[in-house]
Amino acid sequence: TRASEKGFDVAIVSIDKDFFQLVHNGVRVYDPREDGAWFDEAAVQEKFGVQPSRVVDVLALVGDTSDNVAGVPGVGKKGAVDLITTFGSLDALLAGASDLTQRKYREALLAHREDALRSRALVTIRCDVPIDVDVETLRYRGASRERCFELFSRLAFRTLVDEYAPTADTIQKDYGLVVSLPELDALISGLRTAGEFAMRVVTDDPSAMRAGIAGVAFSTADRQARYIPLGHGRPGGGDLLSADTVSPQVDRRAALERLRPLFEDSSVRKVGHDLKADLIVLRNHGVDLAGLAFDSMLASYLLDATRPGHPLEPTSLEHLGYKALTEDDVCGRGAKGVPLSSLTPEASLNFAGERADLARQLSNRLAPLLVADSLDQVFREMEMPLLPVLADIERAGILIDGPALATQSRHIEQELARYTERIYALAGQEFNINSPKQLGEILFDKMQLPALKKTGKTRSASTAFEVLEELALVHELPRLILEWRGLHKLKSTYIDALPQLVHPVTGRVHTSFNQ
Repeated sequence: TRASEKGFDVAIVSIDKDFFQLVHNGVRVYDPREDGAWFDEAAVQEKFGVQPSRVVDVLALVGDTSDNVAGVPGVGKKGAVDLITTFGSLDALLAGASDLTQRKYREALLAHREDALRSRALVTIRCDVPIDVDVETLRYRGASRERCFELFSRLAFRTLVDEYAPTADTIQKDYGLVVSLPELDALISGLRTAGEFAMRVVTDDPSAMRAGIAGVAFSTADRQARYIPLGHGRPGGGDLLSADTVSPQVDRRAALERLRPLFEDSSVRKVGHDLKADLIVLRNHGVDLAGLAFDSMLASYLLDATRPGHPLEPTSLEHLGYKALTEDDVCGRGAKGVPLSSLTPEASLNFAGERADLARQLSNRLAPLLVADSLDQVFREMEMPLLPVLADIERAGILIDGPALATQSRHIEQELARYTERIYALAGQEFNINSPKQLGEILFDKMQLPALKKTGKTRSASTAFEVLEELALVHELPRLILEWRGLHKLKSTYIDALPQLVHPVTGRVHTSFNQ
């Protein structure tokens, strides 16, 4: 009300009907429910049945159990509106209560006069509170992301933590590109002098065995990183630029030759997040990686082995309170996604820089936690030494006998055909054996076998393994279905799938091992 007196248009955003009493020229109430509704004096009259100034009188009669306002027993909203409309105010109503012709209202008002007055006092919003407010201080200047993040983290509001966590766009950082050999030489000198650095080989494929090198990122200080683009926007790469306007970058072979002594120097400590992938990619390009000191992905695994995975993004959010860019953020996803190497170095800089910067920050944050949990010795004497061993195993791959698998596939195909024929004969019709719905209709509707279990969402009869296993004790068809499923899975998941996984260069299947 003071704001309206100073010429401001006031909007009270609330679903509480008590605020209708404040509505007058310059003050409106906005109800945000559904499509939203504005209430001026006319709208309050239409909605509530009385003018805003008489809202407290109606509320005093009706009461409000949620606010512990007693009201007058036996008087509902319609009756209260009629009474206040007839008498004009609560005071006039109470003064003339003895003259009311309706016995129920007359006796209630005479017996509960003090309750009505007390209820009006309770529902009346005081506008004479002695406060001194500088209106300018109320001007909205945006939320404090730092304070919001601190609060939401403390309260474990995970969705809001993710929304308000610091990002590359909200922090000060020193990320830069290295696009010439002199700049690269200066960077290598600085990294060697530091004696330890975090790194990440940025690739154009999630498979380390198939990946090409898009660039290499390094970090020696918090929120600082340098990125050497080596394979961005090359002709034929689907880049955002034409082949004639490829951004400046260092020749890949020349850069790797200059970096080789640094990478292969075991006295210079290397830190990273998933160093095994870096090691495999570099070895596939003829460069070894020695001096592996700390892998924050392995440290995160040791600290919480129950998590399904330990990618950089959730690990950074948990331990650093920082929301890292994902590859989808940078490259898009699905049909609109593009390879990272097709982007310009400038468009990839924040993503690449974070890979090294956050790995370094995580190593500093997680190392003391390993010590505190008595896991440091396991980490340094078992997990880190195992890393290059697994890298060697992954690179070596597994040789498969393609012709033998093809022979097995044909044999199983014949077996499946025989099973299918017998299943159709027992069912008395053909149907899609892979369809739980059609199978359920055969087993439970047509053959009247007992439905032992219902599915979660549709509540239809379940055809899960354990159900068919029990039904197989009393009927041949469920047993044949189980045998058919086993052969079908063996063929589709392994025998036919393995040849598709053979590396086009090595002729082997290269698995990925998680420690």
